[in-house]
Amino acid sequence: MFFYGAGCSTEERQLKVKNALSVILPATDITIDTDLMGAARGLLGKQSGVAAILGTGANSCLYRQEQIIEKPISLGYMLSDFGSGATLGLAFLQKLLTTQLSMETISHFIDTFNLTTEDILEALYKKKNPNTFCASFAPFIIEHHQHDERLKALILEQFHQFIQYYILPFFNKNTTQVKITGSIAHHFSPLLLQAFENCELEAPEIIQSPTEGLIQYHLS
Repeated sequence: MFFYGAGCSTEERQLKVKNALSVILPATDITIDTDLMGAARGLLGKQSGVAAILGTGANSCLYRQEQIIEKPISLGYMLSDFGSGATLGLAFLQKLLTTQLSMETISHFIDTFNLTTEDILEALYKKKNPNTFCASFAPFIIEHHQHDERLKALILEQFHQFIQYYILPFFNKNTTQVKITGSIAHHFSPLLLQAFENCELEAPEIIQSPTEGLIQYHLS
C-alpha cells in the first residue's frame, strides 16, 4: 500500500502515519511519502519535468528518474505559497479591508459572510489555522473575479509570483515539460495560462487531479 499525504515530509511524521495505518491494516506493507511525490508520479509517471501543486497550498519539484531531484524551500502561506488558496485569500482580505476592490465585490462579500473587520482580524491573529480561514474565501474569489478587474489583477500577480518562485528556477535545467495540479490551478486555469504567457513561457498542462495518473503509475 502506498500513502501520499501533506505533512509527511520527515521520517518521524511518516512513521506516525505508518503506525496509525498499521493498526487498521496490520498485515499490509505500507509505504508513506509526501503529497508532492504523489503529485509528481501522478502527473509525470516515468517521465521527467516539473510537477507543481496549486491548491490550498503551493509546491513544486524537478522530477527525474521517478524521484524528486530538487524543490523550493516551503515557507508557508504568509511567505511563499504564492497563488495558493490560502495566500490568495490573505491577499484578497488585505485588498478588501483597505477598500482596494470594487464596491460591488465588497458589498457582495458583506452580504455573503456578514463578517466585520474585527471578526476578520481576530480570525487572522488570534484563532487557530488562519491559513484555512484565508483559503475558505477561494470559492468567493472564483465566483467574483471575472467581474472585478482589480481582483483579477491580484490573482495574476499571485500567479506571476508562483511562476517566479516555483517554476522558473527549474527552467535552466533541461526541463521538458511543466504539469500543474490542484483546485486553484483548475478553477483559475485561464488566468494561470495567461500568467505563463506574460512570462513568455510555454503553457503548462493543468490537470485537476493526479489520482488517475498515480493509479496508472503503480499499476505499470
